[in-house]
Amino acid sequence: VFKTATIKLRSNITLRLLSGAVLDGSTNPEDYTHFLDDTLEVYDLEAESDPYLGTAYLTRPWYNSLIRAYKAKNIKILGEKDSFICGNDVFNPEGEENYRGPHAITFACCSNIEFAGYTVKNSANFAHNAPCCQNIYAHDLTVLGGHDGIHFKYSKNVLIENCEFYTGDDCVAGIDTENVVVRNCLLDCACSAIRLGGKDILIDNCRTHAPSR
Repeated sequence: VFKTATIKLRSNITLRLLSGAVLDGSTNPEDYTHFLDDTLEVYDLEAESDPYLGTAYLTRPWYNSLIRAYKAKNIKILGEKDSFICGNDVFNPEGEENYRGPHAITFACCSNIEFAGYTVKNSANFAHNAPCCQNIYAHDLTVLGGHDGIHFKYSKNVLIENCEFYTGDDCVAGIDTENVVVRNCLLDCACSAIRLGGKDILIDNCRTHAPSR
């Protein structure tokens, strides 16, 4: 069990979780702000910026995450059976809706991404947050609780397959998406199983359960 604050991933990095490994997030919301001290990834906090792409926006509490990447490429999180990413259900009074804490994973403005093999549990917000990304492959994942299972607004070329989502909010969500396939997934949620806007979207051979587990 590895107790941790935010883990930053750079381009061409694979994070591997062996069977039985648990990344156990801190319960202190302040432990998810250390990326602001990063000397390689510098944010212009005074910038007038796009509300979703701008660097000032990406420093707000809503983008805090246990695992985080920004403008990276060729990055993967790969887990063996019985490996876990545990967000620890962090309460943040300054977060979304005055209680949501960090996402489990945020990859923003990234390309060539793979998520595979692990279970996310107790995320304080989304399990996977991937805004403004390209070429996302998510497969053989389990999400237990938290809010959205995977959310990828303004992203394109997304394949999600062989996953099980048991979520407190949407299972698969995004807006202004392009070229998305969701197949062979189990979707059990307390909101929308699938909430997608965009073009060229295919939902194939998925099952939904109600009421939410």
